[in-house]
Amino acid sequence: MKEIIDILRGNFYFNERVVHYIGNLNSLGSNGKLTFHSLNIFSSKEVKFPIYFTGYADLDYKNNMLVIDNPSPDFRLLIKDESLINLKIIFNSNFNNTQYSPTLLTGCVNILNSSLINFEYESNNASCEDSLNIVNSSGIINSINIQNSKFDGLDLDFSEIEIINLNIINSDNDCADFSYGDYKIYNSLLENCIDKAISVGEKSLLNGINLVTKNSNIGIAAKDSSYINIENLKSENNNYCVVSYRKKQEFDTPIINIQGLICQNQKIYYQDER
Repeated sequence: MKEIIDILRGNFYFNERVVHYIGNLNSLGSNGKLTFHSLNIFSSKEVKFPIYFTGYADLDYKNNMLVIDNPSPDFRLLIKDESLINLKIIFNSNFNNTQYSPTLLTGCVNILNSSLINFEYESNNASCEDSLNIVNSSGIINSINIQNSKFDGLDLDFSEIEIINLNIINSDNDCADFSYGDYKIYNSLLENCIDKAISVGEKSLLNGINLVTKNSNIGIAAKDSSYINIENLKSENNNYCVVSYRKKQEFDTPIINIQGLICQNQKIYYQDER
């Protein structure tokens, strides 16, 4: 189980090479399945697809809007293998969710192997490892608004996602993480991120237009063979405006191209270790 967890987090090495798993989670595990422990299914007359969850919460679904209130510490929500059209999810917590879950789901809300069209997400006071985690999915997200996350706000992995409006405020770690995918952001405000406002790594491509980062340790971090192309970046009161470095030896130097950079009285850090 520890090795499975390390693989899913991208931290498992074999013969000096990193090992990643891409595929159906049901094929993992000693019995052919990855056990999500006590996995429940929420359903109502309006819901046309299964919504899985652990723990308990007040769940309400009306007019393509799923509202989650008063989640238990072990609450995790999972939607997988679906086509999500015009769906809006609102997650309201009170910092009582545990960071780690035995289900291996890192997000309070998790979307796996799905397509998204006109998707919207709001979150307040999440304390899971991620407020929202999207894995191996594709599509267009109209808006993401995340406030007051105890750890990371948004985590996207192995996906092709466009985000029209991205607003994340007050994350005690990173505001937004992008890994192993192709991502586009058209308008964003990321503010008060204890570590990084935007973190891009592991061969990811990020195209951004009109991005604003404020009051964080690092505005934008490019790591491990990633490529960042941004038109109009405004960095305000961050310790570092832009940083570029290799974190894992199996990757190459990242590349950053920024046109229209406003970065006053902030450091720019670049390191190339070969």
